Order: sequence, then structure tokens, then C-alpha cells
Amino acid sequence: MTGSITETLDHDSLSLVFQQGNQACDRSEWAEAVSCYERCVRDASEHCWALNNLGFALTRLNRFSEAEGYLRRALRLEPGNPRFLSNLIMCLDSGGHSLDAIDFRRTLAEVEPEAFDNLFHLAGKLQSVGCNEESLTYFRRAIALRPEHRVCRSNYLLACNYSDRMTPEQVTLEHLRHSEVWNRIGPTVSASVLAESLPEDGFRIGYLSGDFGHHPVGKIMAALLPFHDRSSVQIYGYSDRSNSDAWTNRVSSQMDVFREVSSCSDDQLVELIRNDRLNVLIEMNGHTGGKNRLAVLNRRVAPIQISFLGYPNTSGVSGIDYFLTDEHCDPPEVSDWLHTEQLIRLKNGFLCFDPAIENLPHGPSPCHDSGHITFGTFNNPAKVSPSAIEAWAVILRQVPDSSLLVKYGSRFESEWLRNRWRTEFARHGILPERLKFCGAEQKLAGHYQRMASVDLALDSFPYQGTTTTLETLSSGTPVLTLAGETYCRRASSAILLRHHWADLVTTNVSEYINQAVHLTRDRAHLDRLRKSIQKEFPVGPVRDGKAFVREMEFELTERFRQMRRSAVPETSQGTSRCEPIIVICSGMPRRASKGSGSFIDTLGCCL
Repeated sequence: MTGSITETLDHDSLSLVFQQGNQACDRSEWAEAVSCYERCVRDASEHCWALNNLGFALTRLNRFSEAEGYLRRALRLEPGNPRFLSNLIMCLDSGGHSLDAIDFRRTLAEVEPEAFDNLFHLAGKLQSVGCNEESLTYFRRAIALRPEHRVCRSNYLLACNYSDRMTPEQVTLEHLRHSEVWNRIGPTVSASVLAESLPEDGFRIGYLSGDFGHHPVGKIMAALLPFHDRSSVQIYGYSDRSNSDAWTNRVSSQMDVFREVSSCSDDQLVELIRNDRLNVLIEMNGHTGGKNRLAVLNRRVAPIQISFLGYPNTSGVSGIDYFLTDEHCDPPEVSDWLHTEQLIRLKNGFLCFDPAIENLPHGPSPCHDSGHITFGTFNNPAKVSPSAIEAWAVILRQVPDSSLLVKYGSRFESEWLRNRWRTEFARHGILPERLKFCGAEQKLAGHYQRMASVDLALDSFPYQGTTTTLETLSSGTPVLTLAGETYCRRASSAILLRHHWADLVTTNVSEYINQAVHLTRDRAHLDRLRKSIQKEFPVGPVRDGKAFVREMEFELTERFRQMRRSAVPETSQGTSRCEPIIVICSGMPRRASKGSGSFIDTLGCCL
């Protein structure tokens, strides 16, 4: 976005050159525009519009560093100019420094409070770096401007899971309230009608995801798919991503039919999946990733529709029948009523895993060589709540000479994010040098080696890790967790409990802190845990993909048979289905009951 400085220039010749630059921009002749604006800036160094336009043109030429300098100069002259702010944000985003643009987005949100796109992107960036409560505020402002924007609502609901201020009941309430934009899209055909049209022989399972690639879902699917019984089951994949990588190829090679559907409209995808005549469709995105196909499921494309792996909470969407979990992620009679889906608790756990590498870096606790304790966190920084940072700071204070190794892909190569963490820990009395930031590893072996270099990994809370925990345990490193009430707050703990490592599962912040300190002081105990993990995890239940998939196949076929026998799925041992009743109140929690104990607590609306 360029502008005019004609009125502020004294020299006609300079004004003419400036207009020539504008005309070159109109023709997208960016090099010529740069030449014109550079002449203007040389002769009128404080003309903010010339600086802005030069920065804009340089951005279009991918000369981001130069562009940033000119745009910052323009902003110093007019700090609240929305055009200058927008151009600098675009420059930083395009140049791979989108986190550096956060502060400018905040300013723009105050200058132009009804600029939806800025509010939407600002909320997403804040959520990605752990500024979750601020993120929720901007998402709410954006939703108020565009109530029908489903991607914004999905991103908001995902962010609710990260909050250390919202209770599980409040998070569920938000899912129920915001799912109205999907639930207005009703089914155009019934499950029983779809089932009647299916062939009698064979059983078709479809997986729908935008994450069949280098992503936690893609990694776990690569471990799961080889164990399907291909003599009786056909596997269909619907990849809702436009790019592919080595993990995509691993996943697609294990499917009978693999369709790239990112370019399909919802209408086209409905027709495509119905024509494939599936028995079961497994949806693996939920409200993650912004773009999702929940509207497709609400129109009903398979007799049985299931949420699995991709989203750690209820979708709130009426078109999803079941949610795959286990007794450790969702303890019986604790979280059933927090879901619109019926929970299927698998006895062999809620997932399986393969580290995809041999010769894992197993060895003794690193403190024996280093002489000090190294804690580690490998979680997505979006999951690291203020409560977690405060607890980790207390642990560091109580364990002298200890340090915290921080790594998540390439995310911590950002100096902005590093400085944020340094500032947050400094507020709790931790010097910057005690934080050891790491960037991305070029090879998977290096990734596991880095995880093995810490004595004790500290899991995030309230939103726990999953794939991060699986990889850390594969490296032989213990992971300390704080278990909450529901799937997203118990995933890591569930993995540990299934392997009987209860010493690594705590139930409140004080216990979490005390156990971290105790384990690092009792190094013999820590060594025993490490040896146990290195010996037992490679042959433990999470690594038994065959048992997991066989049970999953059995449960899917049983649910299909139930549906064929009755329009309403029967309740069987290990499952229950609840119809939540919402009671919105302004004061203390209220509980409403329906039938045998199903209820939902609410603390009022968040919007």
C-alpha cells in the first residue's frame, strides 16, 4: 500500500519523481519504483510517505531487510499511521519474522479496532507463542466482527484448550456455544440410508486430515497404518493439505486409496466421500489448523463418523458420533458429559507409536558427566502457560546450578520468542543464562540426541504434550507431568500411567514442583526411572501397534453393526453417551442433570 507526498514536497521535480514511482507501482514495476523512491529519500530524508512507499516496493522485490529499515523510519515519523503499520507487518511476515510483527499488530489493533484480518492474525500469533489469554481477547473481538467466520471460531476453540484460567467445563461450554455455526448445517442423508447402500463384503475405513505429513498426526498414522488387516479392511485417505513430504509418502503408501482433497469445496468433498461408500470416516483435525471439514461431517458422509487423535477435546459438532480415547485420558464418569460425542475407551491405549529410527541414544543420566541437572522442555510454546513457566522457575530456583534446555523445531530460532521467555523467567528470578535455547535439528537422530541430553523433561500444563512425550520417552528421558481432568490435560500422563510410571504423574502444581526437585536430588531414583524407560518403553503397550489397531478395528465394526441394528447406537461396556444440558448463569457453577447422571457445569459465557 503506497501513498502520496505531493503536497508536502517543495520541489516540483522531486514531486514528479515521486509520482513516477507511484505509477511504476501501479504497473507492478517494482525495480523502477525503488529507483524513483530512492531519489526522493535522498533529497527528502524525512518524508514519511516516500520512506513507506520505498519499503513497500522493496518488500515486493523480496528485499526484506532493506524494506524493514525504511518502513521503521516511516513509522518513527508517524507512529500510528495504519498504512505504515500494515506495510511493516507485511514485510516482517513475508521475510519470515512474523513474531517480530506482533507488537506492530497490537498497535494496529488499537488504531483500527475493526480491522478483522489484523485481529485474526494477531490472535493466532499470540496463541502460537503462549500469550493465550491475550490471544483469546483478540479472537473474541474478531468473532464479534464476523460471527459466521468458522475458521476464526475454530482457532478460538483451540486456544481455549491452552488456557490455564478456564476450567474444563468452561472450555466445553465454549465448544457447545460456538459449534452452532456448524450445527446449523444439518445432514442431507441419514446414517441408516448410507449404510443400506454399502456392499456386504469388506469394510471401508476413511481417514480425513490436513496433517498427513511432517506433523504429529502424520507420524502416528505412519506407525498405525501398517497394522490394519488388509484382508478384511480397505483404507481410504483424504489429505486436506496442498503440499506433501516424506511423511506424506509413508502414510499414502499404506492406504488402498489416497486422495488429495485440499482443492475440493465442501460440496465436492461430500460427493466424493459418499461415492467411496465408507463404513466409517475418521476425522483427524477437529478445530486444529483453522481450516477443517466439520461442515462436511455435519452433512453426513458415512454411517459412522469418529473423532480421533487430531483434536484433544469435544468438537461440539452434532455430526461426529464417537471420540476415541482410553481410561487414562478420560477416566470413566469424569469427562463423558463434557463431550457431545460418545466416548470409546480403547483398552490398549488411545494411540500407538514408532520412533522411526533405530539405535536410539540410550545412556545414563547426563548429570553424571555434566555435574549439574539439565531440565528440558520440547513442547509447542503455545502449550506453555504462565502457570507452567512459574512452576519451572520455582524448580530452577530450588535446584542450584540447574538449567532449562528449550527446543521446539525451529521456533526458538526467533530472537523475539527467546526474549519473551527470558523476560518471563526473569520476572520469577531466573537469570537468562540458565535458559539454553536450541534450534531445529537437520536429522531425526539429532532430534532424539538432543532429547537424551536432558536429565528430566518437564511437560507443559494444562495442555499436555503427546508426540513430544512419545519422542522424549523413546530417547530414554523421563517426562514429569501434571495430570488434569480431560484428554488434553492428561495425554502425557495417560502414556506414563499405561506403562506404570506413576512417579512421573502429579496432580497439582506443588506436587509437580516437589517431585521435580526430589527426582533430581535422588539421582539413584532418577537413574532407575531412566533405565526402566529405556528397557520397557521400546516393548511397551504404546509400541504394540498391532494390538492397538486390531482393537480399534473391532470397535469400529461393532459400532457399525450397532447402527445397522438400531437408529440410536447402543451403549456398551467402556462407553457412554451424554446429552449435555447448558445452564448459563452469572454466579456460582450450577449443575443440571438429565437421565442417569449426565450434566454440564457452566460458569457463564466467555463472549
